[in-house]
Amino acid sequence: MMTDNVGTATYPVSRLHQRTVALLYDELTRPRYDWEETPLKVRLEPQGELSHDIRADVETVKMPDEWTSVGGVVPDLICYNADDKPVRIIEVVVTSPPSNDKQAKLENLRKRGVDVVVVTVRDEKDLPELCWVPSDIRFSSWTAKDKRSRNYARNSYVRGISMAYDRAVMDLIKDLTGCSPQVRRQFLNVLRALGDLDSLHPIRRDNPLREQLDSPAPKEDDA
Repeated sequence: MMTDNVGTATYPVSRLHQRTVALLYDELTRPRYDWEETPLKVRLEPQGELSHDIRADVETVKMPDEWTSVGGVVPDLICYNADDKPVRIIEVVVTSPPSNDKQAKLENLRKRGVDVVVVTVRDEKDLPELCWVPSDIRFSSWTAKDKRSRNYARNSYVRGISMAYDRAVMDLIKDLTGCSPQVRRQFLNVLRALGDLDSLHPIRRDNPLREQLDSPAPKEDDA
C-alpha cells in the first residue's frame, strides 16, 4: 500500500512519498546523453501546471540525510552544479505542506538564488504522469500502393518501407494467432501492464531508495 509507513515510528514517511522521490532521482540522474535535448519537466500539482526544466545546470543529485542541509533545510533532493554548489532543491509533499518555519527558509533560499521546486502528489495514480515526456507520434495514412510524388525513385523507396512495415505487423499477427494460448495470455498481460508505474518508471538498481521500497513496511514494534 502506498500509504504504508516505510520509515520508523519516530520518523514516519509514506511509501508514496519515497516512491515519488525515487522516481525523480532516477529521472534526474539518467546518463548525460539523455539530457542533451530533452528537458525534464514535472507536474507541480496533480493534473496541474508543469515546472521548468529541473535538469538545467544540474551535474549531480544527492538524497540528503539528517546531517545534510541547504540553508537550514533538509530537502528530499539536492541538485548541484559543476562547481558542487546547490542550484536546486526538490521537496515532495504528500499530505501536509511545509510548515511556516520551513516555508520561510525556502523563501530565503529562493532569494539567495537556489531554485526551490515543490512537487505535490496525492495518489499513486499521479506518478505515471508526473514527468512530462515529449511525444510526436504520427500514424501514416498511406498504403504501399499510394503514389506520393512524381519522383519514381522516391515512390519506390517509400513503397518498399511501407511494405516492410506491413509485413512486420502481419508476421506479428500470424505469430499471435498461431502461438499457444498461454503465450498469448502472457503477451496480453504485458500489454495491460505497459501503463503501470513499474513499467513507465521502474526503480533503477542504483537508486538509494530501492532497498527501502522493496522491503515490507516495518511494524511499529520494530522501529
